[in-house]
Amino acid sequence: VSTQSTGSKPRSNMKPLKEETFEVGEKVFAYHQNLLYEAKILKTELRTPAKKPYFFIHYQGWKDRWDEWVDTTRLKKHNDENMKKFQQQLKEQLSVMKNMIKRKN
Repeated sequence: VSTQSTGSKPRSNMKPLKEETFEVGEKVFAYHQNLLYEAKILKTELRTPAKKPYFFIHYQGWKDRWDEWVDTTRLKKHNDENMKKFQQQLKEQLSVMKNMIKRKN
C-alpha cells in the first residue's frame, strides 16, 4: 500500500500498479531462491484457469538444465534501477564469501 509522506494514510491519487509485461527475447532479471540473476525469456504461454502468463527463461552464464518456467512475480525489467539492485546483491555476496574464507584461514 502506498502512503503519503506522513506514512499514515493510503494515497488516494495513486493509480493501481500495472503488472509489467515481458516479451520473448527480452533480457530480464529473475529471482531464483531470493537472489537476482540475469536471464533471457525464451518462450511464453498463458496458463489456465486464470490465463496467467508464464515465461520460460534461461539464466545467463548457466547451463540449460537451469532453464525454468516462472511467472511475473519472479521477473524484473532489465533497467538501471534493477541493475543497481543486482550489483548491490553481488557486492553483498562477495563480502559474505570473503568473510567465510577469512574464517577458514
